[in-house]
Amino acid sequence: MDNRVQIGIVAAIIAVIMGVGVVNLGSYPPLEKSLGATLIDRRGRDVEVSELESKDYVFIYFSAGWCPPCRKFTPELVEFYEKEADDRNFEVIFVSADQSDSDMTTYMQRYGMPWLAVPYSDYGVRQKLRDIYGGRGGIPNLVLMDSDGKVLSSSYQRGEYVGPGKVLADFDSY
Repeated sequence: MDNRVQIGIVAAIIAVIMGVGVVNLGSYPPLEKSLGATLIDRRGRDVEVSELESKDYVFIYFSAGWCPPCRKFTPELVEFYEKEADDRNFEVIFVSADQSDSDMTTYMQRYGMPWLAVPYSDYGVRQKLRDIYGGRGGIPNLVLMDSDGKVLSSSYQRGEYVGPGKVLADFDSY
């Protein structure tokens, strides 16, 4: 094996271990395949996942009402959503890490979350989304995707937590 190939392989392994490797954005499955058939709104009404097809961007928001940093960021995201969603044609999907369905519902209502959520009862979908897009599992975590499902920004970049505010700032460039 050529020395350049060996060096390239070693560099790639080190980059992966250190979390600085380039993510193969094409490796994510289509979002609709990870979501299941329906989402819910803040009143608990079913919304077909197919409604996301008309959106230019989708944010996935991993959060919980018991999490102080989440409770701090959520009002900022609500304000951003209310100002920008119609003009920028995006949707937010909430993935709860709350302890119960009632905790999730209370959190959504208390903060006036105007977006959609994965039903709390759909544990498999919530877990799959955490596994695919959840970074290192810390919350709050915000992930931005384009209409093709390509991840454009995340609270975890190059293995480091940069926070959800960075994702909103990155969105300004799209």
